[in-house]
Amino acid sequence: MASSRTRQDGYFDGMYSVFEAHLHPIVVVEDGAMRWMGLRVCPEENLDLLVRDSQVDTILTGLLATGCFERVNQDIGYRFEDPYTKQVPRLRDMRCAPGPFSCVSLWTETIYMLRVEAAEPVAVKDIHAWNVNLAEERFATVPETASITFTAQTEQGTRILPKVLSSARNVPIFVPSIPKTCDAILDQLRYRTTHAENFQNKKGNRPAYHLRNFIRYLYLERQSQRELLLPLLAERNRAEMEQIVSAFKRKPTFAMTKESMRTTLT
Repeated sequence: MASSRTRQDGYFDGMYSVFEAHLHPIVVVEDGAMRWMGLRVCPEENLDLLVRDSQVDTILTGLLATGCFERVNQDIGYRFEDPYTKQVPRLRDMRCAPGPFSCVSLWTETIYMLRVEAAEPVAVKDIHAWNVNLAEERFATVPETASITFTAQTEQGTRILPKVLSSARNVPIFVPSIPKTCDAILDQLRYRTTHAENFQNKKGNRPAYHLRNFIRYLYLERQSQRELLLPLLAERNRAEMEQIVSAFKRKPTFAMTKESMRTTLT
C-alpha cells in the first residue's frame, strides 16, 4: 500500500468525477470546512462532504465501484462519541495509509440538517487549508479576524494551500456559509435536547464544541461580530445563539516575558 506522503496533485479527481457524473457539487463540511472559516481545528483523517438525500446512495455506489474505496465504520471517537454520527457512511481510500483525508464521510442533508441548495456556498481553493484563514471576509470586523482573511494571509505570504492539491483539474470546491453552518449546528444541538434519550452518558457534545469554536475564533462576543451574524441566522436559532454567545467567557491571554517565565519555573 502506498504511503499517504506519495500522493500527487489530483489524488481525489477520480472521486470528484463520480460527483460530476451526478451533477453534484463538492461541498465540504465539519472541520475541513471550518479551517476556511477561521477556526483552528484539524480534520485529521476525515474529509466530510454534504450530499443530497436523493443522491447519497448512487454516489456511494459509484465511489465503491471505482475500486479505490472500501466501506468502514464511522470514527465516533474523533466525533466525541456522538452516536448520531453512526448514520454517516464512511469510506476509506485504499490507495494510501491512514493519514490526512484518507477517509471520506458522506453527510446527507437530513443528517447534517442543511440542504445543498440552501448552503450559500463559498468557493475555496482546496479541501484543505494548510493555514487557517477566513474565506468569508465580511466577518473581518475585528483585528483578530481581519488579520486571518484569505486576502490578508495572501498579502503576508502565508501559505494557504497544501503542497499536494486534491484536484489537478481545478474542480470547484465549496464550503457552506458561516451563518448556514451555524444554523445546521444549532439545529443538531436542538435535536440532542429533543431526543435526549439517545444521548445519555456520552462523553462530549459535538455541536456544542463547534459552536464554542465559532465564538472563540470569530470573536462573536464582540458587538460588531455578533450583530453581523445573528440577523443572518434562521429566526428559530437567533435567540439560542444569542444566549450561547452571552454565556461564553473568554480565557485571558498572557504575554510570555522572560520575567513571567522565571516566575513560572520557580
